[in-house]
Amino acid sequence: MSEVVVGFDGSEPSQHAVAWAAEEARRRGATLHVVQSWKEPVLAGPTGIDLWTDPGALVREVTESFEAEVAALVVTHPGVEVRTTLIDQPPARGLMDLGAEAEVIVVGARGRGGFAGLGLGSVSNRVARRAPVPVVVVRRNADVAADGPVLAAVDGSECSRHALRWAAIAAAQRGVGLRAVMAWNYLEPQGVHGPGEFRPDYDAHEAERVLSQIVGEVLGDAPAVPVERVTACDLPARAVLERADDASLVVMGRHGASRWSPVELGTTSQQVLHHAEAPVAVIPGPAR
Repeated sequence: MSEVVVGFDGSEPSQHAVAWAAEEARRRGATLHVVQSWKEPVLAGPTGIDLWTDPGALVREVTESFEAEVAALVVTHPGVEVRTTLIDQPPARGLMDLGAEAEVIVVGARGRGGFAGLGLGSVSNRVARRAPVPVVVVRRNADVAADGPVLAAVDGSECSRHALRWAAIAAAQRGVGLRAVMAWNYLEPQGVHGPGEFRPDYDAHEAERVLSQIVGEVLGDAPAVPVERVTACDLPARAVLERADDASLVVMGRHGASRWSPVELGTTSQQVLHHAEAPVAVIPGPAR
């Protein structure tokens, strides 16, 4: 059976992540797999000495507390199958290993101990950069803007197109519309497959034509959900963030067509991850 894997460390953001993941598992008919790393938070805590005197008892204590917290968080999703795993390895690596075949990995934006926050070098950021499957970073309560559209950032790249397909499926699962947002500028005008060379005749109308062509090529002439097409002469991250206030989910390709973006996680994706209030899904490129 398919799985939604979620990282948990007891912090409030990770609680929101578990609640969001439980609802996502319900939508997908998937098992909710909640993962906690006990080694690092235990060693950092006041009971770390117990690891050396009675490691078995310590693991049992952590496991019982972990399972009780998870049970309380998923009580509103009685139809969802839940499994829990306590891992003895670095949290990011454990999540990526256990989630390698999952439909999606979910993490909180900030945490403590085993699943630390969204700052540079954090577990959330590392998982978003490197996981082989889509990763959703949840910043706040899963109920916020639950009925809002799914926003997809579009730039014509292969990874962005894959993310747009994923976003359309997510919108259909939620019964909401899809908002496709494409930023453009005059120096590197956005083309159907990414930014091109300077064109003095490029304008807002051409940007709208390009976005419509991309959406048509990816989703077909009759998409399964209503699609709102939005273009903006602006920086990509700002274009997305300013149009995400009512979004239930923001969907980004892990790396886009910009020649300035690093390979692992594009600049726009990083900025949106750090500043968006809505959950953000980072989608790797299609498997080759």
